[in-house]
Amino acid sequence: KIFCRPSCPSRVPNKNHVLIFKTAQEALTLGFRPCKRCQPTGQVVPNEEWVAQIKQFIDRHSAEPLSLDYLAQACHGSPFHLQRTFKEQTKQTPLAYLTSVRIRQAQELLLHSPLTIQQIAKKVGFQTAAYFATTFKKETGVTPSVYRSKNEPKK
Repeated sequence: KIFCRPSCPSRVPNKNHVLIFKTAQEALTLGFRPCKRCQPTGQVVPNEEWVAQIKQFIDRHSAEPLSLDYLAQACHGSPFHLQRTFKEQTKQTPLAYLTSVRIRQAQELLLHSPLTIQQIAKKVGFQTAAYFATTFKKETGVTPSVYRSKNEPKK
């Protein structure tokens, strides 16, 4: 949960999700965090905290088509600043982190679900099974089908 100044240049939220506070302290007391972009408290959110928020957002929305611009808008920062700060803190780009989240989810599904590789690709957020297979092999060293067969329980 984030709170902003009314003049914040970030994306306008759904009006059903808007609460109005008289003071920033009131919002902080209720567990809201200040927007990184408009800084309604006059204080800068620490980079570590902001990166943790970005990672949480990616984790929750990893199956959706996410771009750097969309992440920046959703996490209240500029694309350039988000990319630079995320990489400083994690040693990888936000989109590389997104890929690693998707691959981890795919590994779980390959081992513990009867879904086809194409279904898994779609479920974890890849547009095509071919791109999924290429990315999976690049990240793990094996194709999804080889990963599944090598890790199958022995009968």
